[in-house]
Amino acid sequence: MERIFIQDTIHGTIEISPLISDLLASPEMQRLAHIKQLGLAYLTFPSANHTRFEHSLGTHYVASTIAREVGLSSEEKDLLAATGLLHDVGHLPFSHTLEYAFYSILKKTHMDITKRIIEGTYDITPDCGERERIPEILERNGLSPATVARLVLAPLRSEWTLSPWMDDEKEEEIPNPYLSQIIHSEADADQIDYLLRDAYFTGVSHGTIDRERLFKTFRIHNGEFVIDKKGVYAMEGMLIARSLMYSSVYFHHAVRIAETMLSRGVESILSFEMQALGNMTDAELFCFLQKAGGYPAEMACALKYRRLFKRAYVKKLSELIEEEKKALLEITSYDRKRKVEEEICLKANLKRGYALVDIPAPELLLSEPRIHKTGINVYDEKINSLSYYTPIARALQRRNIPDWAVMVCCREESKEDVARIAEKILFR
Repeated sequence: MERIFIQDTIHGTIEISPLISDLLASPEMQRLAHIKQLGLAYLTFPSANHTRFEHSLGTHYVASTIAREVGLSSEEKDLLAATGLLHDVGHLPFSHTLEYAFYSILKKTHMDITKRIIEGTYDITPDCGERERIPEILERNGLSPATVARLVLAPLRSEWTLSPWMDDEKEEEIPNPYLSQIIHSEADADQIDYLLRDAYFTGVSHGTIDRERLFKTFRIHNGEFVIDKKGVYAMEGMLIARSLMYSSVYFHHAVRIAETMLSRGVESILSFEMQALGNMTDAELFCFLQKAGGYPAEMACALKYRRLFKRAYVKKLSELIEEEKKALLEITSYDRKRKVEEEICLKANLKRGYALVDIPAPELLLSEPRIHKTGINVYDEKINSLSYYTPIARALQRRNIPDWAVMVCCREESKEDVARIAEKILFR
């Protein structure tokens, strides 16, 4: 059988199996080649044009490498390879940008779509005609679609998650916890790839991690995915890299402003048909907004030519008194935040949607429930938590990402009026 190789920017030459080759050729996976990994971050980091397809391929490679290093069976290797590849197959256009709006309106996330695609209950590409679908490819290769879907979702149902959308879901047992932990946990294939890849394509150095050391020091102990004591320093580096990448890239203020503008443009016309988002690519969503006219088209045009709103009002977490924290907590809900925005616009004599409020904490937990989790176990003849060996883990749990609690943005010419009004409305 002819061997198949793909050249990857981050991991070099990757050999793929016939199973992975078939999955990569599916319309669902090819759609990811048209969805930017970092959403609108390219407006601030011009080279950040890499895609979810690349990241999925990289996660497959890292998961396969870990499986090989810890000595898993060939069946488990195939299962992890497929799960790593498919873990993001249900992502919306511009990745996490629209996640909070999607959840707020439909109480669903991209993980729900991912699960349904893998199990064959949702067709994200209905216009592709007759074809072999993902669950059929998995079954033909001896893998259970239900098992793959369960591995993708299982960590979000475990005790360490901060994912509120899973609170009412029935927890499903995973026979071998290490399988799901290799895909999604405090130290996993997903994070190793996206940190390396995102750092490279944004041009920042914060995401640099010692992946080879991590690969060599991961272990399976009593059914759990752990790291050997010799890998503690490499694990510290990964956690620091994650924290810094969120501060400097993922939650950069200009990136957040662009994402908020796009989200509001989409919400204004898709409140009752958000499901349609699941079928679109980035370009298709932009075309959809432009054809809609009005405010959605204005936001699409502003983003197309990088005419971003500016910060009018910002308050840091460290500056908040207790009463202000309570006031912000009351307006974090989707509906309440929109009402506050409308009130600011009304009093500033602006059209609706031209003063936007960003309270990032809920969205951070939605897009990355692992962000404050540093509790990977360390094997040193017995099991201890990482914090037993280093104070860095605890320090990172206390680190604020981002450093602002609330930001209000608008057009440049409205900044002074909006800043004056926002303070009164937010903390009245």
